[in-house]
Amino acid sequence: MGMRKGQIAMEYLATYGWALFAMFAVVALLVASGMLGAGRYQSEECTFAPNLPCNNVYFEKDTTDATNTRLMAHINITNTQGFPMYITDCNYTLVGGNRLSQQGHDPFCDRGALVRQGESFQYDIDCTDAHNCLTSNTPMHAGEVRTVYVVYTFKNCQDAPGADETAIVNSCWLDNAGHPFHVTSGKIVATVRER
Repeated sequence: MGMRKGQIAMEYLATYGWALFAMFAVVALLVASGMLGAGRYQSEECTFAPNLPCNNVYFEKDTTDATNTRLMAHINITNTQGFPMYITDCNYTLVGGNRLSQQGHDPFCDRGALVRQGESFQYDIDCTDAHNCLTSNTPMHAGEVRTVYVVYTFKNCQDAPGADETAIVNSCWLDNAGHPFHVTSGKIVATVRER
């Protein structure tokens, strides 16, 4: 009886072994290509305060970087808060890495920016400073999903007197008592594209 079971098992493997091998090869190929990665099925999102909707957000991998760890983030946000806001500081933190940019590294936040009601402002964060652009040396690939947390510090310039942008900025920025600082944060989940 034992010989018969062994013979049946060998006949089964000889007959269907190629199918099992093909199935394992297909699964291995899917895993290696990233098709079965959990991040591939994560939906993209861009969430901030309700009056700061964002759209057209994506990450870009620099293909000229040999380590594949350099990332650019493109963020487009619209001010629908009902008042002009003066952005004074920005921080971006990549999940699995370090802070992407901070005041002094992002030209938009370094000089400050007045964003009027209804206007959009776009950030293009180009990570050129290796210290601030680390992603734990994890190579990035096109199609991967990455997450960045964003924090903006701004002032409400609703009551700032002045007819032109310079007067409004000077009044809003210099008047620390009448225009306190506010902080808002958001989360961006987007796909990495190749440049």
